[in-house]
Amino acid sequence: MIEFKTGVFSDEDKVSFIQQHLLEKYEKKGVPSFFLLQYLKGSGNELGTKFWQPHSSSRMAFDLYSWLKNNHEALDFCFEKQLDGMKSGGTGPNMDVFIETVDEVIFIESKFTESADLRYINKKRESESYLSPAYWTEKPYGRKRNEDGSKGYSLEERYHFNGYHKEVSKFCLGFNEQLEKHPEWRKGGSWFEPKQETCHLIGILFYVFDHRAELRGRTVKLLNIYWWMNGDNLNPEIKKEFCKSAMILLKDINEKYNLQIKFEISAFTVQDLLKNNSLLSPHIHFPDGLIEAVIKRNESVVGNNTRSSFRNE
Repeated sequence: MIEFKTGVFSDEDKVSFIQQHLLEKYEKKGVPSFFLLQYLKGSGNELGTKFWQPHSSSRMAFDLYSWLKNNHEALDFCFEKQLDGMKSGGTGPNMDVFIETVDEVIFIESKFTESADLRYINKKRESESYLSPAYWTEKPYGRKRNEDGSKGYSLEERYHFNGYHKEVSKFCLGFNEQLEKHPEWRKGGSWFEPKQETCHLIGILFYVFDHRAELRGRTVKLLNIYWWMNGDNLNPEIKKEFCKSAMILLKDINEKYNLQIKFEISAFTVQDLLKNNSLLSPHIHFPDGLIEAVIKRNESVVGNNTRSSFRNE
């Protein structure tokens, strides 16, 4: 069983943990996998410092889900799932956890004590926009040099010619209009980051179009699973508006391209996940001993602190 350590790992602890847990081979769909390689290939450099800190979200995710390597209901499973990015360049998004069951494909963004950056689009100064103009501007964007001497990738090119580029651009700009109308949505600490969620959503759309035949009739889930802390808003307006708009977008794309895929975007706490043993998936049920250990460990790390107190440390 994993050691649910509450403090910072020493170098000796790190080596021992890597040997015991990250180097153990497991197989899904007949393909050998190693957690160590998944973290090393991820773009977040998690094993540099983050993973070994007591309040690390990636370590919380490892504690919660690593047992699935031996679970037969999880047909496929990994950490740091790399998704495709925009054609114009940049690193595609990493999903903290990826799980495939017989009728679901689940992408999880894991949050422990982080406070989200609530910036989004800056139309007046596109170069300063937190969400890259690659996702939403109709102007050519990127370093490509065209035969006619012009520069940049068209919006259609940036979306790999999948055809839904205008719909996604409209979604981004429409959500930004709502943020401008409701500046109060950005006040206070929050676990939900709209820029990150947009990148995840678009990366998942790229995945869906690459696997559309095998996904037909199945459910694709984008889940934000976070540890509830004192002062957290369980259902902030910024999250509600994003999910509502994103589901409209996915419904339109689903119908336009006859994907026949059920989409789900939702968010819930780790505490609720561990109380309701079918919340993640009807096929995945957490072991009792694991539930107790994770709750005890996380409570000892967080105590009565608020999310903003961790941010300010």
